[in-house]
Amino acid sequence: MMNNVAGAGTFLDGAAVRLTGLHKNFGHIKAVRGVDLDIAPGEVIAFLGPNGAGKSTTIDMLLGLTKPDAGAVTGGTAAQIAARLFLSEGTVRNHLSSVIGKTGARTRADAVRIATERGWI
Repeated sequence: MMNNVAGAGTFLDGAAVRLTGLHKNFGHIKAVRGVDLDIAPGEVIAFLGPNGAGKSTTIDMLLGLTKPDAGAVTGGTAAQIAARLFLSEGTVRNHLSSVIGKTGARTRADAVRIATERGWI
């Protein structure tokens, strides 16, 4: 596996982001159970499901805003993006907060999408 600066190509055998065996519990509630997902560079995905299915929790783990109880996120957490861009994790989080304020994005995932579309990250 090789490390690349964001925008300089792919890593992880072609995946831009890889979720492997993600699990997250809140007390006795199993919010996320064994999510595996590879996202290719430029690929657009949608998380569909009923309320309480773990969609937001999975995206929070993908962004590094919530730690999984088990499993791993490779390539896409705020900390990993920050490392590739030589920024602090706090800078990335502040940037997302700024995007939310400037654009009215309703979620962190929307903020990432908007910032990416506008070339801000």
